[in-house]
Amino acid sequence: MLLMIENHWVKMKHQIQFLNSVWDSLDADLQVHQLAVLRVLQGKLQAAILIVDGLHGDAKEDSSIKQLMRKKGDVKRVKYAILVKESLRKAVEELKEWSSMFDPSWFLIISVRNQRIDERLTEQSSIHSGPLSELKCLRDAMKTDESLDSTNKPMFISLNDMEFKRTPIKFSSSQVARKEHEAGSTYIVDTMSLHPQANVQATTKDVRHLARTLSTMIPLTFGLLRCQGVIKNLPPASNSLKAPPKPGSTSPLYGFEFVFALPQGLGTPQSLRGLLLSPIQEHPLNERFEVAKQLANSVMFVHNAQFVHKNISPETILLLRSESSVLGMPFLVGFEKFRLADGKTYHIGDSKWQQNLYRYPTRQGMRPGEDYRMQHDIYSLGVCLLEIGLWSSFVRYDSGDQYPRPCPELAMAMDSQEKHFRTKPFDVKRTLIDLARRRLPSQMGQRYAEIVESCLTCLDKTNPDFGNEKEFMDEDGVLVWPL
Repeated sequence: MLLMIENHWVKMKHQIQFLNSVWDSLDADLQVHQLAVLRVLQGKLQAAILIVDGLHGDAKEDSSIKQLMRKKGDVKRVKYAILVKESLRKAVEELKEWSSMFDPSWFLIISVRNQRIDERLTEQSSIHSGPLSELKCLRDAMKTDESLDSTNKPMFISLNDMEFKRTPIKFSSSQVARKEHEAGSTYIVDTMSLHPQANVQATTKDVRHLARTLSTMIPLTFGLLRCQGVIKNLPPASNSLKAPPKPGSTSPLYGFEFVFALPQGLGTPQSLRGLLLSPIQEHPLNERFEVAKQLANSVMFVHNAQFVHKNISPETILLLRSESSVLGMPFLVGFEKFRLADGKTYHIGDSKWQQNLYRYPTRQGMRPGEDYRMQHDIYSLGVCLLEIGLWSSFVRYDSGDQYPRPCPELAMAMDSQEKHFRTKPFDVKRTLIDLARRRLPSQMGQRYAEIVESCLTCLDKTNPDFGNEKEFMDEDGVLVWPL
């Protein structure tokens, strides 16, 4: 138990020392947040130390982890077995939970543009590996100026390098791909179609930047798969895996395929939609909470990397199972419509209700009424969190899984022919908020229900968390995601 406590502390100590060295470079909001998180750590560490201190030799008033590791004397086995064992196990588990809670806030530092942070990170990561090296790798990958990027490496791969046998994932935008001549090599392939109005050169640069950022992912921390490379998707005549295009071909570009590696120990990819529609509906409540939290982490990191996803739905969320999990861990895929946060947005949509369901009302239909921004992703996240909380799919299918229809709760708001096409999306939004208020508290608790409602109302002026748009603008008046 002592070794487990020390193991957590070694990692935390290096992170805290680094925070201390760059503290003046962080903005006030991030400082307040980090202080609040660190106060929780202080309380948990003190509790663990007090529990252990009296078990081994004489108790001391000012014991530290180092002193505990050096203490000598008989272990009070009876006291440990009867009184302390369960409390200490709980204390160690709480330290582990704190570490997983701290990681997302720790990685917020990657978005702080400050030369001192880069200098201190370069200096300290060469001495201490682990979280400092990971942080430096992520900061380097996110730099848009490739001359400053130490991870600058070719991200585009040829079809010759990736001869795949592909299997569709049900209710998903992705495929499972296996190398034909390498046993055990399994990947996820995610296709991105090129917008007809897109600037090919600019889009290719953005794709390379996103792929380079995703290539440094820590999958279990962020819920984002590590990108192995990108395949340029050429017209069908030359897109055969067996017959790659000839060198110097001038064929137009149709899109890109992101190739992701599966994290070690995880497999059996299923879409969240497939799980929500599964006849097996009894899942551990703690795993549903973990799916929700990890999905929120994924969206936060995508925004922190200055991207918007634009396509968040149960079809773009994959769950990978380990031997010990029932639901598995969620990973956000489906980067078909992504763009840089300050990039160009196209006011072109579609009329598919099952996709519009996850879009903010003013972003629905063939001609969306406003530019896309990060809060629109938050709305999509809220709809997904509502489905996870209720563990019920808002999209149902008739026989053959070909004809989608809305669930009964949404059918009335969607199917009414009397409502104007511009007001109907807002009726659906009100129905979703009503579901969050009425049904979520009894299933997931009041706090979860309030978070879902906050996501669904993130662009409402009455929302206390998101309502004042000026708070989310930089000095140039550009909307940014609030850290």
